[in-house]
Amino acid sequence: MVKRPIHRLSKEGPVPEYDELAEESIITIRTESETVVRLLASPFDLGDLAQGHITCEGRGVIEKIIVENNDVIITGNVQPRPSEDLLTAACGACTTGDIAVPSNLVSNSIK
Repeated sequence: MVKRPIHRLSKEGPVPEYDELAEESIITIRTESETVVRLLASPFDLGDLAQGHITCEGRGVIEKIIVENNDVIITGNVQPRPSEDLLTAACGACTTGDIAVPSNLVSNSIK
């Protein structure tokens, strides 16, 4: 959980405050040579996330997993997600590989 600035609605209108929300990051599951998939997920237990995702999506078999920050490097017989696949959750921007991972955080200016 991370504290994030929010606007809570009250009878008087929006009230700026902080609330605890689930932490989410862009997670890249990749081989040494290509991106298999990019997901928005909590940055914990990433080896299990990669194993479960590849298995449940029917993308192959993982032989080895290395986790480096929010990158999960896998080896084995794994097929990347085809770009024409229909996405059934989220906006799909993570999977296209065209979004940049933010290099800095935006500070809260609400007082």
